[in-house]
Amino acid sequence: IDAAYANSADCKTALLRKAWADACRRFTSPQKAWMIGDTEADILAGQSQNIGTVALTCGIRSHAYLSQYGPDHICEDLVSVTHSLVSGAQITTALR
Repeated sequence: IDAAYANSADCKTALLRKAWADACRRFTSPQKAWMIGDTEADILAGQSQNIGTVALTCGIRSHAYLSQYGPDHICEDLVSVTHSLVSGAQITTALR
């Protein structure tokens, strides 16, 4: 194991900040990025970097719980979100 990280908003925000800075230098624009995750820490980290957020209810948190954090979208599974992103479709078509 090279590293282990806590599942906290502070830890994920710091990791995302570093990854986002590197990605922006290399090839990514903010309009094309999404933070996808199944916890409030994922949503908060994405929001802290002004990245669109997709909360997944197939993980450890419920729809009701995740909705309290104001993600841009909430989805039941990663497959439909991934398909929408890869195909270039509107992400909202895969979300409920």
